[in-house]
Amino acid sequence: AGDGALPPPLALSGEVAGSGQVKFTFADGPGRWAGSTWEAELGADRQLRGSWNLASGAGGRWRAWHVGRKVVHSSLRPTCEDGVKWNEKHCIVEDSEDGNRFAKMREGTKVKLTKKYKDISDAKHGPLKPGDIGEITSVCGSMYLVIAPNGNRWYYYEAAIQEVRSGTQDVGLENPLAEDFGGLTFSRFPVQEGNWYAEVHVLKKGEQPPVIGWAVMEEGETSVKLVRMAVVDGAVGRKLDIVLEAEEEEKEKEGEGEDGGSKEGDAGEAKEGEEDEKTDDGEEGKKDEDGEEAKKDEEEKKKEDDDDDESGEECEGEEEEEEQDDGDDDDSKWGRAKKYGSDWEEGDVICCSVSLSPGTGVVTFGLNGDFQAPMGKAFQLDLAEGARLCMVVAHGAQGRLKVNLGQTGFHYPPHAPGHRGLGEAMRMRPTWEVTLPQEVKAWPVYVQPFRASEGKKPLKNGNAVELLARESAEDGQWLRHETGWSPVSAVVAGKEHQALTSVPVWKSIDRPEGEKRKKKVVKRSVHATFDVELGMQCRWAFKGRDSAKCEEGPSMLFSTESTSAAVLRWCFKMNEGADFQVGIVPASQCGNMNFLSESGECGLKNKEAGGGESLKPHNLAKQYVEVIADMVDRKARFLVGEEREHMIEVESMAIPYEGEDVRLAITGNAGVDLQLEMPLMDRAEESDGSDEEDSDADDLSVHTCGNTVSPNTWHVMTFTVDLPNSEVHIVLDGEPHLDVRDTAGLLPDGPLAI
Repeated sequence: AGDGALPPPLALSGEVAGSGQVKFTFADGPGRWAGSTWEAELGADRQLRGSWNLASGAGGRWRAWHVGRKVVHSSLRPTCEDGVKWNEKHCIVEDSEDGNRFAKMREGTKVKLTKKYKDISDAKHGPLKPGDIGEITSVCGSMYLVIAPNGNRWYYYEAAIQEVRSGTQDVGLENPLAEDFGGLTFSRFPVQEGNWYAEVHVLKKGEQPPVIGWAVMEEGETSVKLVRMAVVDGAVGRKLDIVLEAEEEEKEKEGEGEDGGSKEGDAGEAKEGEEDEKTDDGEEGKKDEDGEEAKKDEEEKKKEDDDDDESGEECEGEEEEEEQDDGDDDDSKWGRAKKYGSDWEEGDVICCSVSLSPGTGVVTFGLNGDFQAPMGKAFQLDLAEGARLCMVVAHGAQGRLKVNLGQTGFHYPPHAPGHRGLGEAMRMRPTWEVTLPQEVKAWPVYVQPFRASEGKKPLKNGNAVELLARESAEDGQWLRHETGWSPVSAVVAGKEHQALTSVPVWKSIDRPEGEKRKKKVVKRSVHATFDVELGMQCRWAFKGRDSAKCEEGPSMLFSTESTSAAVLRWCFKMNEGADFQVGIVPASQCGNMNFLSESGECGLKNKEAGGGESLKPHNLAKQYVEVIADMVDRKARFLVGEEREHMIEVESMAIPYEGEDVRLAITGNAGVDLQLEMPLMDRAEESDGSDEEDSDADDLSVHTCGNTVSPNTWHVMTFTVDLPNSEVHIVLDGEPHLDVRDTAGLLPDGPLAI
């Protein structure tokens, strides 16, 4: 539709049988499609091809393909709170990459309270309230003097405040836990009925407890918020059911009390003002003195009461700790939590289940597939008609959680039949794309649908946003998306420009006629080895086949392999000696022991080595050195480093030897000792013209050592299948032969046969 509205969903039922055989029927549909049947088979290219037939007898052909796991993961797109990052490639919840919040705070820096400000000294008594933005006026060591919006000043420790960077205001949803919830909400997956299941893998426990649960989501015309949260804590073992309305009512009551007090005070002041005209200065002085004495008495009494409370708390001991749930402050909403479940450890898998029926919802949690006590049923929720629940996850500061909504196979099956992966509940919304003129670099986002409201992080050209709500204002149409409100159009350079346009729901997967398809090229990479037989003739001694020492020099050590149309590479550690050169030589020069040091043009020499006037000097002694000869692009690369995993490229040069095979070579003098290492696997070498639609950059990576098998010969091959990381490793005759990393869904998430 032109306004971006989505068509009604179509219900289908069917099955996947055999190896990629698909058959399903539309239970309903628009017009003639009702009752139509569809059959297809999954091909080697990941495409479904088959036929469809209508109830009337008409039919035709159809095809479709899987969009790839990378696209599936990106479609989960949860709503993150401030400071939380969703790693869509691996479906991990972790801290955002803002880094150190305090390193650059100085005078003039805009700041706000952190989520744990209540635990930092007396910050909770300061004038800055959650959501307020203050400004640092002076810095004294680790303390910052901040002026609040009401004009009052207060010293805060650095852990209690954080910098408010331009365009990074809070973007999460309003929820009952407010500052106590630092996580994300899977708002794209609201559920109203049925049984739903998800898993959360604890990768790392952080400084704060991880929190998992379900929330009742309310989507109004102008906002989306969580009105109720039923969550469990994995570090202390407790559960909490909290409602947003109750929180707001308490605040309103407190506000009314304060307002009432201020009104009475104002009235009293007015009355006193009238009486002041009738009293003399002496009487006024007496009233002031009496008021001050009464104030002092009241403060002393309050202090005594506080002391009594503290001593009483100490006497109550364990009973008080249990009631306050492991010492939580009364100010914390977790002070109302109840005991539940077991503590979670790194490596645990938390099983999350919700069963919904009209008017009620049962929330259940399991630990590593075990739903027995102390896990099991956590909440029995009374729900209003039409209530929708969505999953909420908080990783805790410095923690990491991996979430599985069913996009891959579950570690543990649901505890009861009839459950579906939460990923099946995805709710699609109309998408709008940002298209900016050349002179405009960003499109504004506001907290409210008017330009005078607080600004947020702007949109960039090409960004796509999901429509949550629309509103008409005097200055035109406004759209509410995941991060705030944006105008559809605005006047730019004197002209009206529409930056937000609706994206069609459906688009053709067929390429335009005549469009050229570029073929993806994967280069063959060969891991070179020492030519031991030739090396022994040239006065090199060997321990095994990977350790070599020059007994008399100068002498050259060559690679066994040569190539003119592949990538030849090796890596070695220089253990002893300083007089040596490394490089690439023509295979025809293997009999010339002085070629590299006298005539070589492609290589490096150690700074302390002699000869090799055409070779570039570098510090190579006692270093790891990797040489890569890419004969496809005719380019040589040299990597050097003290550690195998932290090598850097120090030189890159053209390979001058055209039309002939080349070998890798080392020239050394007596005492040069080196150890051959297996080069670390990089991404597959690809041409620049790979078809983006055929293969995502992260979808498939293949490496091979180039070794081959011979006929009528016994070989030993070891296969390793790593399902969690979607990788296959093959070792041929004791050497790594083939590594395949597949994130596009080629490997099935289930039983696998080799």
